[in-house]
Order: sequence, then C-alpha cells, then structure tokens
Amino acid sequence: MKKLIILATFSTFLNSCAKPEAAHNEAPLSISGADSLASKSPLMKASLPEEEESSDNSQKQEKRDKQVSTAAELQGKWVHESDSLAYLNITGSSWVSGYEGEEETQDDKYTYTLTDKLPQFVEPKVKAEFIVLSNKNDTMYYELNGVSKETLSLTYYPMMKLHVYKRKK
Repeated sequence: MKKLIILATFSTFLNSCAKPEAAHNEAPLSISGADSLASKSPLMKASLPEEEESSDNSQKQEKRDKQVSTAAELQGKWVHESDSLAYLNITGSSWVSGYEGEEETQDDKYTYTLTDKLPQFVEPKVKAEFIVLSNKNDTMYYELNGVSKETLSLTYYPMMKLHVYKRKK
C-alpha cells in the first residue's frame, strides 16, 4: 500500500511537470456517478502492477477525479437567479430543466457530459470546463464558470448568455 501512495505522489509530481497540451488529447468522459469513475482508478485496483502506472495514466486519473468532484458539486436543485420559477434538477447524470407550475416533458430531460474541450466554439488550447447536455431531440453546450455550495454559473453557447442559479434549500 505504501508503494501505491508513493507512486501516486510521484505521479502527481510528474503530472505537474507535464505539458498542459497532453491533458487535452482524450475524449470527454460521461458522468454517471462518482462511484463509477472512482472504480476505474488504477490506484483502486490492487491487481494492477505498479510498473504500469505512468504519468499519462496519472493525468487521466486526475482529470477523472476533477470531473467526479464537479459532478458531485452539481447535484441538487437549482433556481435561476433572475427567474425564481426556472429551475435545474441534477441527479446522477440526469439534468432536468423546468419551470415551476409546468409539467416536465421528455424534452426537458437531458444526460450531461463534462469535458475540457468544446472545439466547435472554443479554441482547443483554452483551459475550461464545459457541460454538454443531450437528449434525443437536442444538444446544448455550456461553459461551467463556477459551482459552489450556493451558486452555479453557466454560459450558454453559442449565444454567450450567462445563467446564474442558486441552490434550493
């Protein structure tokens, strides 16, 4: 176990020395809950030989960990700052946008994906977090400006409209 911890620390150090472009050479990861991504961790698998852990794997794991953390922060019900009847309800990988007093339809329900690239709108070298919402009828794109215990800030692409939500208590 000590060898894995030392290896993880060394890999984190190597990751901090790596070129930033290397982190952008992989496809976006779908978020289906913190447990599913954490279970893919090379450090969580006792049967993985220590020699196979590399800086590249460490970077991928760090990226997954960040996405798991972001997904966990997004969970809950959010109310739009300027329209208290508009809301988001985020549970697992499900994203429902609705309006109080109106019945939710299938068009209001999306699956979301977190990614660090949105090449159709943003230069690939720009470091940011993005959310891609999709259902059978639509795909929407947002930049995640920030998320905290109380506030969620998104920019809708391509309109560049800012949306700020407060967590419903």
